[in-house]
Formats: sequence, C-alpha cells, structure tokens
Amino acid sequence: VTFSSWTTCCIIGGTVELERAAGAAEGIARRLVGGAGLLGGEARNQHVALGQQEERYPSSRFVCLRWNVRGQSVLTGFESPRNIYFWNNLLQQSLASNRHEKIAAFSHYSDLFDPGLFSSFGFSPAVIHARIDVIEMNDRELAMLYAADITLRELESTTEAERATQLITLRLDPLWRRIVQPV
Repeated sequence: VTFSSWTTCCIIGGTVELERAAGAAEGIARRLVGGAGLLGGEARNQHVALGQQEERYPSSRFVCLRWNVRGQSVLTGFESPRNIYFWNNLLQQSLASNRHEKIAAFSHYSDLFDPGLFSSFGFSPAVIHARIDVIEMNDRELAMLYAADITLRELESTTEAERATQLITLRLDPLWRRIVQPV
C-alpha cells in the first residue's frame, strides 16, 4: 500500500481550510468509529471511543457525532465556527438534555472558534467553560484529516482497506484522544 495522500496536503491558497477539514473529519470518524464499522475487533477495544451516535441539528450541514466515553458524552460538531446559530442551538440542546457532556469544536487560525460568541446568546462564562472544548488544530493536523479521508475513500472497497484503516487509526489516535479528554 502506498499512502501518498499522507504526504499530499490539500492546501488551498497557502492555508488548509478548517471547514473542509472538518467535513473530512466527520466522514473519517463515521467510517472509523461507527457508521461502516471499519474499526472493529481488537482495534475497537484499543480505541478510546467506545460508542457513537449520529445526530442532526437545525442549521447544520454535517452530522454531529456523540461519543460515549468512560461515562461522559462528547458531542462533536463539524460546522464552521462562523455558523453561530448552529453552535448556539447545539449548546442549548446539550444543556436541555441534562447529560454530563462536552461539546468539541475545531479551530484553526484560518477560521478561529471563539467561545465568547455564546455570550451574545446570554450564556455565562461558567457555562461556556464547563461545556465547550475548543480543539486547536495546526496545518499538519488538518492536512492529516484531508489525507485520511482521501485514503479511506480511495481504498475502502479494496483489499487494502483494513490496512489503511489501521494506519489511519494509529495516526489520528492523538486527535481522537484529545477530543475525548474532559473539559
């Protein structure tokens, strides 16, 4: 297997775009952790994300993923930080659910996620700090998400799919672990 996608960064206009990488992350997470069930058997036992549900919220273009990890719910939104109505709705839904959960949001210097946006909707800094976890991403991490998505799509119906899945799971494991850390 050649994983040329790992070295081919999808860089657009000199920077990697967070919005496109977030869409790639959503697809990767669905395929590796749940969805198509590519992460199974021993790999699933070693991975930190043990349960996954897909949820759709108003104003979203992507599915949100809810991971149940060690008794905590992690709701990951893949929308742009500019979609403030989506993020407001997501926080409202999270608070209304009375679950012990956090909301993970991706941020990159090209598209910064400002948790202060929730203040404009009347949320206190304490509520924001307790629920919102901003995952700061660098260009390398975004490029890895693009590459993983491309690799999985190219190899998913070949004999190399399982090997590709194992490699991608290993390479992205630090990111998944960061996402599921408590706030």
